[in-house]
Amino acid sequence: MSTIVNQIDLKPIIATNLSLLLRHYNINRKKVCKDLDFRYTTFCDWINGKTYPRMDSLISLASYFDCEVQEFFVEMNDDYLSLKGEIRMKAYFEKLQELQSKKSEQNRTHRTLEERAALYGGELGLDGEPDWYEPEGSEIW
Repeated sequence: MSTIVNQIDLKPIIATNLSLLLRHYNINRKKVCKDLDFRYTTFCDWINGKTYPRMDSLISLASYFDCEVQEFFVEMNDDYLSLKGEIRMKAYFEKLQELQSKKSEQNRTHRTLEERAALYGGELGLDGEPDWYEPEGSEIW
């Protein structure tokens, strides 16, 4: 059986999480307010646990801090944010490696001489006898 969390209990959790996110990303309140078009006093009320943000504001904050809305309702800490960042970085590098391997596979496509001739137009062969030029200077031939 699930329990319903009282909204009053969420204020300090959301306030702590917002403060932690600001500190973790080294962002000040004014920048967040300017970027998200929040009133500074309203944002300060959220940080101080006087009020809590509406859902649309939480969605904006989640997008801004690159997290899920649900994460504002659980107690975060520095270890949680660091681990989350490492997981994100690992996923990013795995995706980057996958894209690079696909690109290199495309570049390493082996073709027969006939396929290359068809691809670049024309027949493969020499136009007459090759000109090897005469040696210049003290070259050894």
